Amino acid sequence: MEPTTIPGETKRPPRWTGTLLLFGCFVALCALFSLVVTAGVAWQEYREAHWPEATATIRQCSVERASNRSSSNIIECRIDYIVGGETLKSRVRSMSWPASEKVFWEFHPGQAQDMFDKMQDWVGAHPPGTPIAVHYDPASHAKAALVTTDMPLGGPQTPRNVKTTEGVAAFCAVLLMIAILARRLSAS
Repeated sequence: MEPTTIPGETKRPPRWTGTLLLFGCFVALCALFSLVVTAGVAWQEYREAHWPEATATIRQCSVERASNRSSSNIIECRIDYIVGGETLKSRVRSMSWPASEKVFWEFHPGQAQDMFDKMQDWVGAHPPGTPIAVHYDPASHAKAALVTTDMPLGGPQTPRNVKTTEGVAAFCAVLLMIAILARRLSAS
């Protein structure tokens, strides 16, 4: 026996399609936020790339916790450089990376420990007195940036941010396409 429909009655799509559509819209907002942040970071890095360059001397480099409450590590280097006859003290940092002892699951097992080892190796290869190129802010000479570097997780963040934004946007597109197709199929 076939189900009968009452004339003039409209079929309602399953509830899960509305939830999926709502979640897809939320992910779209996340993609938009990621795009705005990426544009801001790209603009800042563009400006930093055009700051004057100086050769700094490393006073101390170490792998440290990103903050007191953090379970991530960073490379932090204290540096000195000369601008206009004045010796300036500053710091440069890498991006953070999860501490290997705090990672419960990894997509690529051992990746957190490998990165920590790379960070330690880089710090070991850059003892006090090692020269390093930095760009300094012409408006505030004590503000330095690593624009190009071999420091693990150092230098420009924009390429990684673009990949993240692309991934979130693709996920959003897939969610919305599934929700829309499911709604159309259930309506027919």
